[in-house]
Amino acid sequence: MTRLIRKQSVISAKLDGDLVLLSLERDMYFGSKSVGAMIWELLEVPRTVEEIVGILQASFDVDTDQCLEDVRSFLNALVSAELVEWSS
Repeated sequence: MTRLIRKQSVISAKLDGDLVLLSLERDMYFGSKSVGAMIWELLEVPRTVEEIVGILQASFDVDTDQCLEDVRSFLNALVSAELVEWSS
């Protein structure tokens, strides 16, 4: 099963509930609101997209399809920014 993991070269901080990430490899910042911060925290350990969606659905009243679409979009942005990577 394919899981996402954080890259070791990323520094993260929460500021007023928002997430700020700094990629030391790419010298770039990435910011996100509270749900993105929660997803980042969940990625402290390798997780599948389905695991993340399940945890978010248990925490928020959200439609499965909408949650899956939003989570995939956010994770794809993290992958594109080289902040996380896929692992088998």
